[in-house]
Amino acid sequence: MGDNTTVNAIKRANRQTIASFKRSDTYYYEDLGIMELTFSVDVKKFGAAIARRLGHRLKYRSNQGISASGKVLASASFLEIYHSSIKMGRRTGEPIKLGVKIVRRNDRVPERRWAMWIQLDEVIIDGDGHEVVSDLDKIIKDIIDKAQDFAAGIPGDQGKRIRAYLDLAEKVGRPNMSFLWHYNKYFVGEWGIANEKVRKEMKKAGAGYPLKGEFTGDGHYMGLDFRTFPIRSLIDLYRNRTMEKHKVEETLIDLDNDIKTSLNYMTRPFGRQQESGGGRGNEEKLKKEFRNHVLKLFKTKNHLYYHFDKNTRDDRSFFEKW
Repeated sequence: MGDNTTVNAIKRANRQTIASFKRSDTYYYEDLGIMELTFSVDVKKFGAAIARRLGHRLKYRSNQGISASGKVLASASFLEIYHSSIKMGRRTGEPIKLGVKIVRRNDRVPERRWAMWIQLDEVIIDGDGHEVVSDLDKIIKDIIDKAQDFAAGIPGDQGKRIRAYLDLAEKVGRPNMSFLWHYNKYFVGEWGIANEKVRKEMKKAGAGYPLKGEFTGDGHYMGLDFRTFPIRSLIDLYRNRTMEKHKVEETLIDLDNDIKTSLNYMTRPFGRQQESGGGRGNEEKLKKEFRNHVLKLFKTKNHLYYHFDKNTRDDRSFFEKW
């Protein structure tokens, strides 16, 4: 399955879900129970494997499984489990058991009970040795609740910002909180010092703004993630470990420092005072393009940058400083 075909299938699945929301559809779960699947570090292959197992329950055979794979790959719970598995070091070919539900549209006509999206949950062993679908909603809520409690003691603007990030995570809920992001501080530093050729390659690799995935160019740029997902990292870190107050505080402070460093790198290489003429118009154009893109994020209330700026005492906003 080609990259463009996969992307189009995901976009189509997302459009169908948005149209369903606009119609004010109601939904029900078709619970398929626990399925044993085979993991792959290739996200498209892993998604396709799940789509194959769902078989006739999704639109599959008419287009070689492309629509079915699009439904799976567009599922936020699928992406949560994929990233968690990568973090755990799970390798291609390893078995993975998942609780699988299809969220269907309610309709009196059976043919219109369309599959809207897929809900996947991890399977754990309970105290009696039985396999059960984990209540990931409760696990994540407990992590965010405890982090909010511990963040209450962090002083100053940093504490205000951290509490705002966690409040935002609670507001958008699961799975959206796992996709709250900011630009990777290392990427921002590299973008600032890169020449025109590399910057163009980065933009192309990121498929436009906001930049996505990782840069796959030459040398020390290779494998550099464009974005960082701090709430996802917080959840991954404490999902299977005790949350000790001082450790969690350190994690939250590091989270805010990463955002601050990323923004500091931006204002240095991209600030107006750094711009120069002398035949470097195209290079400066890309700097301005990225700058304007980031400034739009500062106006987006569900973005971490908005809450960083709002909770930092300064006579000037980030817009004015930049």
